[in-house]
Amino acid sequence: AVEYVAQIPLPVRWNYFFVSVSNNIPSLTWSAQYDAGTLLLVERSIDGSNFSTIKTIPAEKEKIEYQFDDEMQDAKTSFIYYRIKAIEPAGAQKYSETRIVRFGIPGGATIEFTPNPFSNNFTMYLQSNARGTVNIRIFDVTGREKMHLSPKVGAGLNTIPVTKTSYLAAGIYLVQVSQDNKIIAAQKMVKQ
Repeated sequence: AVEYVAQIPLPVRWNYFFVSVSNNIPSLTWSAQYDAGTLLLVERSIDGSNFSTIKTIPAEKEKIEYQFDDEMQDAKTSFIYYRIKAIEPAGAQKYSETRIVRFGIPGGATIEFTPNPFSNNFTMYLQSNARGTVNIRIFDVTGREKMHLSPKVGAGLNTIPVTKTSYLAAGIYLVQVSQDNKIIAAQKMVKQ
Protein backbone atom coordinates (compact mmCIF):
# COMPACT_ATOMS: atom_id res chain seq x y z
CA ALA A 1 0.00 0.00 0.00
CA VAL A 2 1.14 3.53 -0.75
CA GLU A 3 0.22 6.35 1.57
CA TYR A 4 0.10 9.94 0.35
CA VAL A 5 0.41 12.88 2.72
CA ALA A 6 -0.93 16.10 1.26
CA GLN A 7 0.86 19.32 2.15
CA ILE A 8 -2.01 21.53 3.24
CA PRO A 9 -0.95 25.15 3.63
CA LEU A 10 -1.69 26.52 7.06
CA PRO A 11 -2.93 30.10 7.36
CA VAL A 12 -0.82 32.61 9.24
CA ARG A 13 -1.64 32.65 12.94
CA TRP A 14 -0.46 35.60 15.03
CA ASN A 15 0.77 34.76 18.52
CA TYR A 16 1.48 38.35 19.64
CA PHE A 17 2.56 41.76 18.38
CA PHE A 18 3.98 44.45 20.68
CA VAL A 19 5.60 47.84 20.18
CA SER A 20 7.78 49.44 22.84
CA VAL A 21 9.73 52.70 22.74
CA SER A 22 13.25 53.37 23.97
CA ASN A 23 15.01 56.70 23.32
CA ASN A 24 12.16 57.63 20.94
CA ILE A 25 12.86 54.57 18.75
CA PRO A 26 9.90 52.20 18.34
CA SER A 27 10.85 48.53 18.67
CA LEU A 28 8.42 46.01 17.16
CA THR A 29 8.35 42.42 18.41
CA TRP A 30 6.01 39.79 17.04
CA SER A 31 5.51 36.06 16.82
CA ALA A 32 3.50 34.10 14.26
CA GLN A 33 3.08 30.64 12.82
CA TYR A 34 3.20 30.40 9.03
CA ASP A 35 4.24 28.31 6.04
CA ALA A 36 7.68 28.52 4.44
CA GLY A 37 7.79 31.21 1.77
CA THR A 38 5.64 33.68 3.69
CA LEU A 39 6.70 37.35 3.43
CA LEU A 40 6.36 39.64 6.44
CA LEU A 41 5.91 43.35 5.68
CA VAL A 42 6.30 45.92 8.46
CA GLU A 43 3.86 48.77 7.75
CA ARG A 44 3.70 52.26 9.26
CA SER A 45 1.07 55.03 9.16
CA ILE A 46 0.68 58.48 10.66
CA ASP A 47 -3.11 58.59 10.28
CA GLY A 48 -4.13 54.98 11.00
CA SER A 49 -5.59 54.53 7.50
CA ASN A 50 -2.83 54.92 4.90
CA PHE A 51 -0.03 52.44 5.57
CA SER A 52 3.27 52.13 3.74
CA THR A 53 5.75 49.25 3.87
CA ILE A 54 8.97 50.20 5.66
CA LYS A 55 10.60 46.75 5.80
CA THR A 56 10.12 43.39 4.05
CA ILE A 57 11.30 40.31 5.91
CA PRO A 58 11.22 36.83 4.35
CA ALA A 59 9.93 34.43 7.00
CA GLU A 60 12.67 32.01 8.02
CA LYS A 61 12.01 28.30 8.38
CA GLU A 62 11.18 27.40 11.99
CA LYS A 63 11.68 30.98 13.21
CA ILE A 64 8.53 32.29 14.87
CA GLU A 65 9.73 35.43 16.69
CA TYR A 66 10.89 38.63 14.99
CA GLN A 67 12.09 42.06 16.12
CA PHE A 68 12.51 45.31 14.16
CA ASP A 69 13.62 48.78 15.35
CA ASP A 70 12.14 51.66 13.35
CA GLU A 71 15.09 54.05 13.55
CA MET A 72 13.95 55.97 10.46
CA GLN A 73 10.60 57.13 11.83
CA ASP A 74 10.01 60.87 12.11
CA ALA A 75 8.52 61.60 15.54
CA LYS A 76 7.16 65.03 14.52
CA THR A 77 3.72 63.49 14.82
CA SER A 78 2.18 62.53 18.18
CA PHE A 79 1.05 59.09 16.97
CA ILE A 80 2.52 56.43 14.70
CA TYR A 81 0.57 53.29 13.78
CA TYR A 82 2.23 49.94 13.05
CA ARG A 83 1.02 46.61 11.74
CA ILE A 84 2.53 43.50 10.17
CA LYS A 85 1.21 42.22 6.84
CA ALA A 86 1.86 38.55 6.05
CA ILE A 87 1.68 37.42 2.43
CA GLU A 88 1.35 33.65 2.21
CA PRO A 89 2.97 31.65 -0.64
CA ALA A 90 -0.45 31.25 -2.34
CA GLY A 91 -0.93 35.05 -2.24
CA ALA A 92 -3.39 35.31 0.66
CA GLN A 93 -2.78 38.29 2.96
CA LYS A 94 -3.32 38.48 6.70
CA TYR A 95 -2.73 41.43 9.02
CA SER A 96 -1.70 41.61 12.66
CA GLU A 97 -3.53 43.95 15.00
CA THR A 98 -2.56 47.61 14.67
CA ARG A 99 -0.44 49.09 17.45
CA ILE A 100 -0.14 52.80 18.26
CA VAL A 101 2.96 54.57 19.51
CA ARG A 102 2.40 57.88 21.28
CA PHE A 103 5.17 60.48 21.38
CA GLY A 104 5.52 63.68 23.35
CA ILE A 105 3.79 62.53 26.52
CA PRO A 106 6.12 63.42 29.40
CA GLY A 107 5.99 60.70 32.02
CA GLY A 108 3.52 58.83 29.82
CA ALA A 109 3.20 55.12 29.33
CA THR A 110 1.54 52.70 26.94
CA ILE A 111 -0.42 49.60 27.86
CA GLU A 112 -1.54 46.52 25.96
CA PHE A 113 -3.41 43.40 27.04
CA THR A 114 -3.39 39.79 25.96
CA PRO A 115 -5.80 38.29 25.37
CA ASN A 116 -8.28 41.07 24.64
CA PRO A 117 -11.13 40.17 24.84
CA PHE A 118 -10.35 37.97 27.85
CA SER A 119 -12.48 35.42 29.64
CA ASN A 120 -10.59 34.79 32.88
CA ASN A 121 -7.09 36.10 33.52
CA PHE A 122 -5.07 38.41 31.27
CA THR A 123 -1.58 39.86 31.04
CA MET A 124 -0.94 43.59 30.96
CA TYR A 125 2.15 44.94 29.22
CA LEU A 126 3.13 48.35 30.52
CA GLN A 127 5.79 50.39 28.73
CA SER A 128 6.86 52.85 31.41
CA ASN A 129 9.22 55.81 31.20
CA ALA A 130 10.00 55.72 34.92
CA ARG A 131 10.35 53.16 37.67
CA GLY A 132 8.29 53.13 40.83
CA THR A 133 4.85 52.05 41.98
CA VAL A 134 1.89 52.50 39.65
CA ASN A 135 -1.81 52.33 40.47
CA ILE A 136 -3.87 50.26 38.06
CA ARG A 137 -7.61 50.74 38.37
CA ILE A 138 -10.23 48.86 36.36
CA PHE A 139 -13.60 50.60 35.98
CA ASP A 140 -16.85 49.29 34.52
CA VAL A 141 -18.96 51.31 32.05
CA THR A 142 -20.80 53.06 34.89
CA GLY A 143 -17.50 54.36 36.31
CA ARG A 144 -17.42 52.08 39.35
CA GLU A 145 -13.98 50.82 40.32
CA LYS A 146 -13.97 47.02 40.11
CA MET A 147 -10.28 46.22 40.73
CA HIS A 148 -7.18 48.00 42.02
CA LEU A 149 -3.55 46.87 41.75
CA SER A 150 -0.36 48.65 42.86
CA PRO A 151 2.62 46.86 41.30
CA LYS A 152 6.20 48.12 41.24
CA VAL A 153 7.50 48.67 37.70
CA GLY A 154 10.80 49.47 36.07
CA ALA A 155 11.58 51.80 33.18
CA GLY A 156 10.89 49.87 29.98
CA LEU A 157 8.54 46.98 29.25
CA ASN A 158 6.83 45.42 32.30
CA THR A 159 4.73 42.25 32.29
CA ILE A 160 1.93 42.30 34.86
CA PRO A 161 -0.29 39.20 35.22
CA VAL A 162 -3.85 40.05 36.28
CA THR A 163 -5.64 37.16 37.96
CA LYS A 164 -8.78 36.55 40.01
CA THR A 165 -11.05 38.32 37.52
CA SER A 166 -13.82 35.70 37.52
CA TYR A 167 -16.16 38.01 39.47
CA LEU A 168 -16.07 40.62 36.67
CA ALA A 169 -19.19 40.52 34.50
CA ALA A 170 -18.91 40.30 30.72
CA GLY A 171 -18.60 43.75 29.20
CA ILE A 172 -16.32 46.69 28.48
CA TYR A 173 -13.88 48.00 31.07
CA LEU A 174 -11.55 50.98 31.28
CA VAL A 175 -8.07 50.27 32.62
CA GLN A 176 -6.41 53.39 34.00
CA VAL A 177 -2.75 53.60 35.08
CA SER A 178 -1.53 56.43 37.29
CA GLN A 179 1.77 57.31 38.91
CA ASP A 180 2.45 60.17 41.32
CA ASN A 181 -1.26 61.13 41.17
CA LYS A 182 -1.13 61.62 37.36
CA ILE A 183 -2.86 59.40 34.82
CA ILE A 184 -0.14 58.11 32.50
CA ALA A 185 -2.16 55.62 30.39
CA ALA A 186 -5.70 54.42 29.83
CA GLN A 187 -7.20 51.81 27.54
CA LYS A 188 -10.42 49.87 27.05
CA MET A 189 -10.64 46.12 27.27
CA VAL A 190 -13.42 43.56 26.95
CA LYS A 191 -14.40 40.58 29.07
CA GLN A 192 -16.29 37.83 27.25
